[in-house]
Amino acid sequence: MCQDCDNLRMPENIIGKLIYRIDNVTSLNNLIGYLKITKNLGMTDNELQEYQNSKLRALVKHSYDTVPYYKELFDKNNIRPAEIKSAADLSKVPITDKKTLQKLGYNDIISKCFSKRDLTITTTSGSTGIALKIYVPKKTMSRRLATGRRPLFLHGFSIFDKTLMLSYYYYADDFISSLGLFRQKQMPRDLNVVEQFKIFKEYKADVIRGYPSRVGLLARHILHSKLEFKKPRIVITSGEILENETRAVIEKAFGKKVANFYACEEFGPIAWQCKLHNGLHINSDSLIIQIVNNGKEAKKGQAGKVVCTGLDNLAMPLIRYDLGDIAALAPRKCPCGLEFPMLKGLEGRASEYFIAPDGNKFPTNFVFIEPQLGGVMEYQIIQRSQNRLDVSIVKAKDWTPAHAQKIWDFLHKCSSINDIRIKYVKSIGKTGRVKLKRFIPMKQQPES
Repeated sequence: MCQDCDNLRMPENIIGKLIYRIDNVTSLNNLIGYLKITKNLGMTDNELQEYQNSKLRALVKHSYDTVPYYKELFDKNNIRPAEIKSAADLSKVPITDKKTLQKLGYNDIISKCFSKRDLTITTTSGSTGIALKIYVPKKTMSRRLATGRRPLFLHGFSIFDKTLMLSYYYYADDFISSLGLFRQKQMPRDLNVVEQFKIFKEYKADVIRGYPSRVGLLARHILHSKLEFKKPRIVITSGEILENETRAVIEKAFGKKVANFYACEEFGPIAWQCKLHNGLHINSDSLIIQIVNNGKEAKKGQAGKVVCTGLDNLAMPLIRYDLGDIAALAPRKCPCGLEFPMLKGLEGRASEYFIAPDGNKFPTNFVFIEPQLGGVMEYQIIQRSQNRLDVSIVKAKDWTPAHAQKIWDFLHKCSSINDIRIKYVKSIGKTGRVKLKRFIPMKQQPES
């Protein structure tokens, strides 16, 4: 076992377990991780490339030696790990997508260096209609958190700030928050926009963070109703594409420029806007982004598929993984002075709305098929009217007749719609170059 893996495994002796528990409860690892990676922002372009390539070489060797899927992939394509010396060599490796990994078993994609007790599980949202379990070493999650917090401070964030989260996931409070540091409040996603505004106004948040669809919905309500409130100092969106129209609405409502972050469950924080808002700086000390057009690496400024290689997750390595989004690498460096390269023109996960039978609007992520129900390879939901959903399902290997009722019950609970029509298909096509949409909304209704 390599030293890096050994450091990421959970301790087995009593003293080690106690130390880890103390670190975990006090969030000490998160603070140490933040301090370590913040200094990387000062790297020169050459230092950043050296750092990145060193981690890449170790990752490729580790993946070949301990992950059956990558050994088979490399052998099948006559690739020797030693051939991958830098990011420029990654084009030799075939692209892997979510559907391929979903068909594989746990032992095919997880490194032999780790046991399940070492790992935490997160699940992709299924915005493409395909959900995938992602296994990450528990000790690696602190780096992900630190990487996500790093750009906050560039926007004037203080550890004493109160943050209101408009997400689709619940983030438990940690010990630090009980001391009045990194305080945050979760906005329940099942509340209507009037109730959400009441919570927002009472909390008096310094920072608003959330999906563009959820933040945009609140912003539209504020503008439409001409509401008064204490304005936040910082507004951050992530998790979906921030469209120009949604950005303009949010900025008008809150009186602040929006900082957009690009993140996903597979890799955590990917890229973020600095205060100049010229594009998204890529976290190149944690991952490698390639833009692929017609099977070849695109030139800077040319749009293509976003293909990502994560450098930190040694338990479930993802090498040249197709995220399903479209973007371009910026041809020029940012005037802010950071050497971290930039993404531009990100497309793919648009902010649209589900309209409930009572007329209330909710982000489309509100209606979905829970991955834990099982039985589904991929799916697509079409809202035909306020009282009807059409659902197309590609059955997975573990499908049973009981899954149909479980899915109907879950969708009814999410949507309050009784007319839910399920059909089974062999595949679900996508339109154009943008990845498959999990939810297709009704025509956008005018504001009431």
